[in-house]
Order: sequence, then structure tokens, then C-alpha cells
Amino acid sequence: MKNKLLFFALIITVMVAPQQVMAWSDNYDFSTTVSSGQTLYFKYTAGGRVLVTYPRQGSSGFYEYYTKPTGDLIIPDTVEYNGVKWNVVGITAYAFHECTGLTSVVIGDNIPSIEIFTFFNCTGLTSITIGENVSSIGQNAFYGCLSINSITCMRNLIPTLDGDAFYGISSNATLNVPCGTADNYSDTGWGLFSNIVEMTTPFTATVNTSNDIMGSVSINQCGNTITATANEGYHFVQWNDGDTENPRVLNLTTDAAFTAQFAPNQYEIIGSALSNGTVSGGNTVDYLDSVILTAIPNEGYYFTKWSTWNGSNYEDYSTDNPLTVQVTGPMTYYANFEQISCTVEASPLNSLMGYTTGGGTVYYGSTIQLQAYANTGYRFVGWSDGVILPSRNIYVTSNIQLTALFEAIPQYVISVGSNNSTMGTVNGGGTYYEGDTITLAANPSLGYRFVNWNDGVVSNPRAEFVVKDSFYMANFEIINYVVTAQTANSLRSSVEGTDTVYYGETVTLTATANEHFIFQYWQSTNGATHGNNPLTVTVTSNDTYTAYFVAEQHSVALYSDGGGTVYIGNSGNIGNYDYFSQLTLTATANGNNAFLRWSDGNSFNPRTVTITQDTAFTALFLNGTTFLHDTIIDTVYFNHYTHDTTYIYNYVHDTVRLTTYVIDTTIINFHQYDTTINNYNNFQYDTTINNYYLYDTVVVNNYQHDTTLRYVYDTVYLLRYLTDTVFIHDTIFTTEGIGNVEVLNAKVYTNRSQIFVEGADGNTVTLFDLNGRILAIKQDYYSRLVFDVPASGTYLIKVGNHPARKVVVIR
Repeated sequence: MKNKLLFFALIITVMVAPQQVMAWSDNYDFSTTVSSGQTLYFKYTAGGRVLVTYPRQGSSGFYEYYTKPTGDLIIPDTVEYNGVKWNVVGITAYAFHECTGLTSVVIGDNIPSIEIFTFFNCTGLTSITIGENVSSIGQNAFYGCLSINSITCMRNLIPTLDGDAFYGISSNATLNVPCGTADNYSDTGWGLFSNIVEMTTPFTATVNTSNDIMGSVSINQCGNTITATANEGYHFVQWNDGDTENPRVLNLTTDAAFTAQFAPNQYEIIGSALSNGTVSGGNTVDYLDSVILTAIPNEGYYFTKWSTWNGSNYEDYSTDNPLTVQVTGPMTYYANFEQISCTVEASPLNSLMGYTTGGGTVYYGSTIQLQAYANTGYRFVGWSDGVILPSRNIYVTSNIQLTALFEAIPQYVISVGSNNSTMGTVNGGGTYYEGDTITLAANPSLGYRFVNWNDGVVSNPRAEFVVKDSFYMANFEIINYVVTAQTANSLRSSVEGTDTVYYGETVTLTATANEHFIFQYWQSTNGATHGNNPLTVTVTSNDTYTAYFVAEQHSVALYSDGGGTVYIGNSGNIGNYDYFSQLTLTATANGNNAFLRWSDGNSFNPRTVTITQDTAFTALFLNGTTFLHDTIIDTVYFNHYTHDTTYIYNYVHDTVRLTTYVIDTTIINFHQYDTTINNYNNFQYDTTINNYYLYDTVVVNNYQHDTTLRYVYDTVYLLRYLTDTVFIHDTIFTTEGIGNVEVLNAKVYTNRSQIFVEGADGNTVTLFDLNGRILAIKQDYYSRLVFDVPASGTYLIKVGNHPARKVVVIR
């Protein structure tokens, strides 16, 4: 504090009991003990600095009890915490309010202000010292500090006071202020204190200058502040004791003498080129010393002047180079340069022979193009400096003058001719200058072609460089042309007439169609078509004629028996198609119906057919609403299909078992029927059985009749022998006897995922699922057939037109 406490009132230390009440929330970042012995609380602020604060904040936002500092308190300029030194730069409002155990406070020089209520009601406080940098004291800062009797303010500039800053303090309290400031303090709010005392020193200070040319010294009326004043071009360095403070506040403890030391200022002199050059010289030198600057132009440029900058524009200074300047302050001198101009001249030696372009005034370092042009009948020879190129680029570094030289050009006769003027002509002959490039062209007549020139060259046209009189003859010959006949498809036709002939001759081309195909037209290489056949053409070039044919077309029609719809491909059911086309026929059943077969007996669906004639097909369907139940006798299944759109319901159900033979109309050990089962004289019947015959209504003469019609129906199966492997054909029989019913012996069995069929006797064997969909069709060639099935379940096997057999597969 630089001994400022020399004039302070005696600090009386009073210890009081600490006041401690539970706080609500922390209001600080760390606490530490300061040099005067108290524990203070600090809060971080910007720039690595801290503020003195109070530790707890209550519900009112600022007023809360805590263990408060007591005794003589010095608020330091710095504080150390965890090895880090922090600058103390302020005190928060309320920081020491009601710290009634405080007796004196010294506020360090780093504190800029004392906030509101900072020492509110510190009733035990008797003296305060305010640092020289405190510029303001807030409202009620020392309100209620009734015991204060001494205030020391170290600031020369009067700190501002907010309302009631010292409310309650006696106006008789002593206010100690810096020397010479008492009147200033009394003219402000500090005037409430009637006892304002300026602080003075009892010791004498004398001052001197080390060089009165460089500067002077003075001391204030209080004798406590000395000032060194440097003259223009010089500056204060330090006092004789090494202190550099100026003005300097003295805290004397004895009489003392002080000498101010001065030195000349040093100024930087800079030489700079605005462009196109450099500057040497320039330095940092003492006031009134001299500096030499030299302007150095770049190649192609020269120095013009020096300029200085006045803050808004350049001002001319000097044209001297080098330039000597006496230093009175920092300055930059700018060198100005301009580009060197050169003159280039070019002209012909004889203007009748030629002329030149280019030349003129250009800057040093520029490139200029000169061009020499010869007039007709003359040619350029060279320039006066020996260069032989008529067009040249010159890099200009000085004034240049050049002359273009020309001479007359010799002429030569070029003669041309043909080996036969009928076959062709030649152009390009004539009289030309030496060095001309000419083009010779041989032009063959129609039907002829160029062969070569008399010197063996085959290029046509040809370019020649004229160097002498010359003769060129073109050789021509007649052309042979090839006419080629070909077919677009050798499977549909053949052609003849290919020949090699001279230009203008004719060739006859003939196209012959194969069976089921028709000639359409000829097409030549250029795309032209011709409908004549044979075709006679007059030959004027090589050409190829291609014969095109189309296939015969046949009508194809699909019909349905009403149980579904039919399609050819994805379109309709009727159309015309090329011979040997392959078509896909598809039958789609309606509702619960099922596809049965096509009218030609084929049961594939969809099926692919190859068209060779007009064709019609009809799709046959089963009515899905009246399918007959499966008929099973052990492993014997009777076919159950429809006839004449009539569906029969009198059939043998799964519960019927025949264990012996049915011979003619005799049934042995008959067991079970649909609704009513009767055993009468070992005969089987639905309602009535008479005379050893079986019938629905009437059975006569060992034949079954449906009243009057002589047909065998699905309702009754009459057979010579019935065993587990016997199947009864279900077609319609007329007046044949029972002995004419077809009998088939076939064996059907399974092994895991396969169904085996033996003894199909050359019939087609079809695999169905229980919905009537065809899964596979195979033709028996008197060998065992094998069917792979997709999964476990029940399937139907149908051999030819015999009844279907149900087969159960367990995988």
C-alpha cells in the first residue's frame, strides 16, 4: 500500500462473538484466509479474477446469517487458492452487511467501486481506508455504521456517492484526502463531512534533469508528486533510483533528491516502392539523425519521384535518388516508377514487291509481332537482321528498326491428260508459281473407274508442290459390278440370279417360296422395295437384293362346353396365325367346375400346339356342384363320372365291403347299402329283386334296364368277376351283354413320396389331387410308372378312361 497507512487513524481491534445461523444456498466458489487473519469468500469473474462476496443466500435473495469476519480487515489486491494467485477486482453488494464485529477496513487499490449495502449496519466499524482506484460508492454502502470516526480516501479524482452512502455517520468524522484535493471533496457530496484534512509529508524532495535540452522536471505544492516533462523528440526514461513512474507520488520517510533521465526518441524511417521496383535503406534511428533511401527500378522501369502519404492521398516529396532525410518522426517514403517505352519500326526494301505489318511504340519487355507479306509474283527472302521467317515475335528491350527483303518468283507449266477421254477426264493443269501447292483430280465417266497416274501414284485427288514443268496422265478402266441375290430366311425360300456384269447390263433375280410360304418383296441395299418376281434390274453399282417371304396363315378357334372360358395366349379365343406358330391354349373353369379334357382327347391345361392347318378345339368341364362321392371297396375304387349331363347318386359308399365274388347277379356275403339293406335269396337290390336279376325298376333277361332303355349306368355295376384289382369301365353300353364289359387288371401301390402303377396296358395314366386338378400325365409303355407327389395326403390315379383309384401317401 506504499506506506499510505502512515496517516491512518489508529486501528482498534474489537472482537465480538460470531453470529451463526443456518444458510440456505451457497453464493461463492471458494474461501481462504487473508493476510489480516479473516476467512473471506470469493466468486469467480471474467479474466481470471475474483470478487469478494458473502457465503450464503437465503430466501430473500441476499440476507442470510453466517460466521462473519471480525476485527481489523484488509481486503488484499490478490489472493491465493490451491496454488493459483487471483486478482481481487471487486466486492459484491451486501458482502459484509451487518458484520458488527468489524473494527476497521482497508480496501485495496484494485477495487473499482463499493457496491450497495456492502457494509450496511457494521456498527462496530470505527475507521475505513478507501483505495485510490475506487471511483464510486453505492447506495447505503456504509448505512448505519454509527461508530466510524475516521475515513481515509486515497483517490485524487473524487469518487461519486450514491444516496445515503454514509447515512448515520457523524459529520464530525475526520475525512483524510490527498494533498491539494480538500476543496474538490468539499464541493461534492463528501462535503457532508466538516473535518476534511489533506495528507501531507514532513520531508523535502528536490528534483533535477539530466539534460535540459531533452526535458525538464517539477514538483507539486504538496511536495509529494514529482513530474518529468520531455521536450519534443525526446522521452522520459527513469528517475535516478530506477523508478519509472511519471508523475511519481512520493511516500517520503526522509529528505531525498531525484534526477529525471531522458533520451532521444527513435523513429522508423521506411522506404517502399509503390510498384515495379524496390527501395534500399531505411532504419530505426534517433531524433534528428539522417537516413539515406535509394530507389531501384525493376527491369524496364525508371525512377520518377518520392511521395508521402498524408492520410488521404499521396503528396510529392522529392525527385532526388538517393534521398537523404533528417529524422523528426516516423515516416514512410514511397518510390514511384514508370515503364520504359521503346520504338519498333519495320518496312519493305521495295514496296512494289511486298509490305509489312506491326511495329510502333511499346513498353520495355513487351512482345511485338512483325509480318512480311509478298505481293503477287514475289516472295519474302528475309529480314535485314538475317531472320528468314516472314512472321516473327520480338521481345522489345530497346529501339528497333528492321527491313523486309523480297524477290520475284519463277513460274512453271503443269500439263494433265487421260489414257482414254471416253473413260474420264483430268483437271488441275495450268501455269503456277514455284512453290505453289496444286490439286490434280481424275474424274472417271459413268461405268468407269480411276486406276492410277502415269507416275504410279494411286491417290485421287492428289496434291503436288510445284518445282518444275510437269505432265500428269490419269489411267481409267471399265467397272465390273456384282449383283447378289439372297433370302431373308432360308427355311422359307431359295433365290437365284447372283452375277457379275458391266455397268448398264441387266440381271434377272428369281425367288422360289418353300411349301407353306408366300413371296412378299425384294429389298435392295438402299432400302428400296420391288414387288416383281422374277425381278430384272439394270446394273449401275454393286448391290444386294434380299427376298422376303411370309408364312401361310391358318384360323384357330377355341370353344367351351359352357363350364368355363378359353384363351389363346393372353388374348381372345379366335384368330389367324402363321404356319408352324406355337400357341398356348388355356381353359379356366367357372365357379366350382373342373377342367376335364380338350375335344381331341388331350387333357393338358394349359397346352402348347403347333399350327399347320385351320384348327378348332373345345374345352370340356365337369360340373363341380354334383361331383359323385368316392366309391371304395377296400382298395378298389369305382369311377364316378357323369353321362349325358345326368349325375347318378346310387353308388357304393366307403362303408361297403365285398369280400367275395359277384357272379352274374348272385351276391355272396353282402353287407351294407346306402339307406336300406335287404338280403333276399342271396341277391342285392335297392327296392325289389326278382327272378335272380338285379335292377333299379325292372331287370329282364339278365340285362339291366332303366324301365325301357337298355343302358348300363353308374348306379349298378354288373361284372363277371370283382376282386381288389378289378376296375369296371363306366362308358355307356347299349344292347351288349354283361360279358362285354371291359375288364382291366392294374396294380397301384405307394412307397414314401412315390406312387407306382403296373399293368396299365399301354393306357395314359393321370395323377389328380382331390379337387380334380391334374398333377401329372404319363403314357404307359408296358412298364412300371412312377409318380412323385409334393406332400403327404390323398390323391387319385386314373388309368385311361377306367374308374379313378384313391391313393393315400404318407411321407
